Order: sequence, then structure tokens, then C-alpha cells
Amino acid sequence: MIIAAVTRRLALTSLLLQPAFRFTTASLPPRLRVTLIRHGESENNILSEIGPAAYKAGRFADPPLTALGKEQAEATSCYLSGQDCNALIKNPDTLYVSPFLRTLQTSAPTARKLPDVQVVVWDDIFEVGGCYKENQSVGGLTRGDVKKQFGYDTWYNEPSEAGWYTLPSKETKDAALTRIKGVAKELTRMAGECEKEGKDRCIYMVVHGDFIDYLLEVLMGIPTAGDQNRTVFRTYNCGITSFDLWGNGMVKILWVNFMGHLAGLIKEAKLGTV
Repeated sequence: MIIAAVTRRLALTSLLLQPAFRFTTASLPPRLRVTLIRHGESENNILSEIGPAAYKAGRFADPPLTALGKEQAEATSCYLSGQDCNALIKNPDTLYVSPFLRTLQTSAPTARKLPDVQVVVWDDIFEVGGCYKENQSVGGLTRGDVKKQFGYDTWYNEPSEAGWYTLPSKETKDAALTRIKGVAKELTRMAGECEKEGKDRCIYMVVHGDFIDYLLEVLMGIPTAGDQNRTVFRTYNCGITSFDLWGNGMVKILWVNFMGHLAGLIKEAKLGTV
């Protein structure tokens, strides 16, 4: 059933890895091109790699990047700002960032190398589950924290003075799915604005592994969206996924989990584990 659903939806897409990517867009209205960048390796990823017991005992509510994660973030920034960057995803106008520390740290090198790109902290694009420790809510970074550490002062929504995460406990899967459906709806609205204004638009989003899976499944109408036991789209740390979106909800996938910029910096055998 899952395979059939994915196959039906992929009939509407064009994958970069296939010769069929040479589709003609001349008859299509202006679109929103979205590039999703997963954060670099975090301290929680290391704990997860060690095993469930280590993860449970040592899990951070808001983990920083590891030394490897910082290297991955730097390599990603060099790719996105350099001549080798695929022309299809060059020249974004906005870099949206999840308010978690690891995504903010991942975004920082790219923001420095692309100074003309507006950076917006979007508090709705955080990872599934939210900011918590042993199921208890942790407020996360404040607006002042983010401005002091990263220089970012533009938020999609005004954060609480106590921190951006306002749920009373760990976010449920159903709540996460509802939230991410809202993000999909907002992206579709942005795509509709592209059509109204008569011009294409390109944005980057620095986000999370489960978030990417949920968002793509929602946009493509895959019925298992929200079921973490049936992950469809797995992404390496700093893997890049790109798709086009139109105001009527049509999606064309360009590629998923591109990692050509991460030579020697990824744990290939750990896809889906970290």
C-alpha cells in the first residue's frame, strides 16, 4: 500500500537522478523552490549511535553540534555559496532556520557566506517531539540568546520571553503532524504568492530528519505521514533535499538526501540511525 501510494505520487515528480528530469516547465506558473538542509551531527546523534540506554541516560534537550557536525556545516556552507553548487538551488532570498541550537549552528556558516540572504528563525519548523528532557518541557533559546549568539533578530512568530518552546511537555506525534501540516500549508501559500507576483522564488530551510520526512509525506499525500515506524525519507546530517511547490499543491521532487558535498564527513552505514 505504501509503495503504491509513493509510486502514484512520484508519477507527478521529476527526480534528478533520472533522465526524465528534462521536463519542460514553460507552461507551469511561477513556483517556490524549497531546499531542506538537515542539521549537522549533534551530541544526541552520538548518543543514539551508541545505543538506546546511552541515549535515554544522556539525551540533551537542546544539543549542540559535535566537532564533526561543525565540519559538516562548514562543508555545506562552502557548497551552497560556491561555484560547485547546483544552479537549480542557487540564489535563495531567505534562509529559514529551526530555533534549536544545532540548526542555528548549522546555518551560521551559510549565513556568513551569503550575507545578502535574509535569515528568519521559524519557530514552527522544529524537530518532532520539541524541546524536552524526560518528557518535561524546556523553553529553549530566547530571542536575546539567538541574537547574541548568531546575530539573528527576525522571527516568523514572536517567541516567548521564556524561550521559543511553549508546549507543556514533549510534543505528541499527532501534534507534530498537525504542526507540520500547517507548515506545508504556509509553504503552499508562499508558492501561491509566487504565482500572483509572476516570479519564481528559492528558499533554504535548515531543519531536522523527522521533520523532513513528515513534511515530504504530507506534501506528497503519503498516508503514513506521522508514523515514525515507517519512515519514508531518511536524511544524513547536512543532507540536502530540494523540491518545487506550486500554489495548487503540486510538488516536483528535484532530489532527496544529496550528500556530494560531504565526502569523508558522513557515516554512510548509519543512515536512519543518526
